[in-house]
Amino acid sequence: MRVTDIVVAMRNHERTPDQIAEGFQVSLAGVYAALSYYNLHKDDIDGDINQQIKKARRLRDKHVGSGQASLSPTPL
Repeated sequence: MRVTDIVVAMRNHERTPDQIAEGFQVSLAGVYAALSYYNLHKDDIDGDINQQIKKARRLRDKHVGSGQASLSPTPL
């Protein structure tokens, strides 16, 4: 479990600290500790999250542009 996982869950998936604790099976205190750490290191962690997003997009674009099957499920 990384601080970035908790931040992304809150920011991108609109999860509450209680939902994160339950979903990731961590203590609520652990979630708040991670959020406290995030607030102290926000610029660095946001930069890491942005790099992860860029990498995922590059991999997706490379895979989709390669002629291989799409990463999206086939519609019924």
